[in-house]
Amino acid sequence: PGRDFNVEKIGGEGRLDYRLTDDLTAIMTAGYSRVSDITLTGIGAMQTKNFGYSFWQGRLLYKNLFAQAVVNRIHTGSSYWLRTGMPVVDKSSVYAGQIQHELALGWRQRFTYGADLVQTRPDSRGLIYGRYEYQNHIDEIGAFLQSETKLSPKLDFIGALRVDHHNRLQDNVFSPRAALIYNWKADQNLRLTYNRAFSTPTTNNLFLDLVAGNVPQTPYLLRALGVPDKTGFTFRRGADGRPQMISPFMPGAGYLPPTANAVWPALRQMLLERAPANLQALLNSALPAELDTEVNGDLRTLNPATAGFDLAAEVKDLAPLKPTLTNTIEAGYKGLLREKIFLAVDVYRTQVKAFGSPLVVETPNVFANSQQLTTALQPATTAIANALVEQGAPLEQAQAQATTIINGLVDTATQIPFGVISPQEIANGTDLILTYRNFGDIAFTGADFSLIYQANQNWKFGGNYSFVSHEFFPKNAAQPYDIALNAPQHKFGLSVQYGNLPNGLDTELRVRYVEGFPVNSGVYAGAVQTYTVLDLDCDYDLSHKTKFLFAVQNIFDRRYREFTGAPLLGRLMIARLSRRL
Repeated sequence: PGRDFNVEKIGGEGRLDYRLTDDLTAIMTAGYSRVSDITLTGIGAMQTKNFGYSFWQGRLLYKNLFAQAVVNRIHTGSSYWLRTGMPVVDKSSVYAGQIQHELALGWRQRFTYGADLVQTRPDSRGLIYGRYEYQNHIDEIGAFLQSETKLSPKLDFIGALRVDHHNRLQDNVFSPRAALIYNWKADQNLRLTYNRAFSTPTTNNLFLDLVAGNVPQTPYLLRALGVPDKTGFTFRRGADGRPQMISPFMPGAGYLPPTANAVWPALRQMLLERAPANLQALLNSALPAELDTEVNGDLRTLNPATAGFDLAAEVKDLAPLKPTLTNTIEAGYKGLLREKIFLAVDVYRTQVKAFGSPLVVETPNVFANSQQLTTALQPATTAIANALVEQGAPLEQAQAQATTIINGLVDTATQIPFGVISPQEIANGTDLILTYRNFGDIAFTGADFSLIYQANQNWKFGGNYSFVSHEFFPKNAAQPYDIALNAPQHKFGLSVQYGNLPNGLDTELRVRYVEGFPVNSGVYAGAVQTYTVLDLDCDYDLSHKTKFLFAVQNIFDRRYREFTGAPLLGRLMIARLSRRL
């Protein structure tokens, strides 16, 4: 299958409201959408072909009681992975229900409480969830209570607590929230809030199991794998504490020490096969059947972005995944100044605990240590030199030629990844594993500003600016990999809007600036370059029921990329004619 750059989208939605009594209303909504496009995922691009999504939602409103039930389903159609050409089959469903009630105690106090349930039922026919298929159900149930209290006519307090249970996690998750809101004036307020949000492991985090590609010029496959929720991934270690390896060149041997000695017979045979034909007999007699000294393995990890091998970090077991907790303290102001200027300012501090990683390679390969292998093959160097002398070569020339031959063999040997440090949970596994882990804690500060100036009834000017203190967190002792927020440190926008309601015209000219930022998301690693684009939106009412929209994004057609791995974007023009019935 090839890459199809054509984009096709189709969708529809319908809603029916039925008032049973003055206090009781039932609402039914259903929708369907289908798309054919190229979609980026953590393991590479997917060619979607007739990728369908449907939902059904039923809601019931009775006085202060609200209840709803939702069913979401997807169907991947004829989609496939662009890296491997393998089909993508996903017919998963999500069932959700919620009930909520409000209780007011006078004008000062209001309570909101309820519960919800989400059931995720993945179904990939074994092509996405592999060994975990039909063992990958997720059930999440939560309950919440929120209190809204008027401490004074101008001061409000909001406090809330939510608790969630996830059947694949050991502990429940508690999410508190608190806010003080001071209504300084009718059109101005100050607020101070604390909020904890959480993100539980997804179906892919726990149950993903598919081949993401092959490693060129090696016998290894790159496999994306979820983290077992009971055991995590643990690496077997020898008596000396070193993690042990499995070698595809020694099938059936099980776990071996991470040394060239453990696979020398197979490595020796490969070196002989790769040597020039006129040297094979000489090398066969000179190379030892076993190495007399130990040749340790150097651990290097595949870098999917470069297809090369980088020096590996310390090999650490992967504990079962935990939810990522995001704690944010925020102070903000929002208000209308002199009836013409709207100003909004937010400053926040965010701490992320148990930061969830994208897919990263966690199984290093083992390569022979060059210096130690050269030392171990010194007797072979001597044997080759002696053989060349017997053939009539001068001693000094024979020694130099023997050294060159052995150095060539060592260079070849050290380019062969002869083993992989594989988790014990993967029986006799020689695949290189892309998986997830919780990295640790990170913290950053940010601010958002927005200003709108209403010059008169026709002209409006606006601006916004966002800042975050860190966009990148380099690896350290507690954090084995770099962490990128995949977002810019600085971005801003300016706009000019002209509206003439009697004439039915509303138009806006807008400039957007996004500073370049690093990206580290699964197989996509790199940097987005700084870009600035100019956009135009224009609405015109042809009649009280008919409207014409014309929009141009990136007027000057400056090519830019919004994310690593995404295509370059140019000018986009949209025209739409709509009529209300």
